[in-house]
Amino acid sequence: MACISTGADDTCVGPTVSTASDGSYPIARPLLMYTNGEPAGKVGEYLGWIKSDAGQCIILEKGYAPASEVQCS
Repeated sequence: MACISTGADDTCVGPTVSTASDGSYPIARPLLMYTNGEPAGKVGEYLGWIKSDAGQCIILEKGYAPASEVQCS
């Protein structure tokens, strides 16, 4: 993975869950999900699950930064 320079000196920041979460990795971006109106049915269920601790733990296990701090076993 690419280590990205953060200034004029020779220091750089690597892409990790920690640096993406704390904002120090300069090209980390949030993933936004939009729906046409209030989500209902299967879409509402999915979005509820993905925002839950169980969904966020899977995101973390796959090497991505969760949307919120979560305690996983």
